[in-house]
Amino acid sequence: MIFDNLRGKCVLLVEDDYLQASDLAEALRSQQSDILGPFSDLESIFGALEKTKVDMAVLDICLGSEQVHHVYDVADLLVASGIPFIFFTGMDFAEIPARFHAVRCLVKPVDPAAVPVALAITIAEHATRLHVGH
Repeated sequence: MIFDNLRGKCVLLVEDDYLQASDLAEALRSQQSDILGPFSDLESIFGALEKTKVDMAVLDICLGSEQVHHVYDVADLLVASGIPFIFFTGMDFAEIPARFHAVRCLVKPVDPAAVPVALAITIAEHATRLHVGH
């Protein structure tokens, strides 16, 4: 099944594990989405966002040895830009800052095929909020 709200959209993919990044990218490509990434370091993420307009994002919260709060800086930028995203993480939901509790979070391990579903739902909810002016 292909979700229309993912077809032809640019998805920022942030994941530092090569195999998981490959599986996620393939799951998103199967939706006919364009992938920006995958990225595993903050400098590359911010550099890419300066050059490329993204429609949505999938964010792993913990990137290698980098400080977790910096990934939240990426999430803050996406929120400020009105770009919907989901978290794809091994972190316990309770560890995620309260300002992101409304963000859909898939906790690893999870089937990569669940990511396009969660992202499509997030996009639909985001569009509904924009349509009703919330």
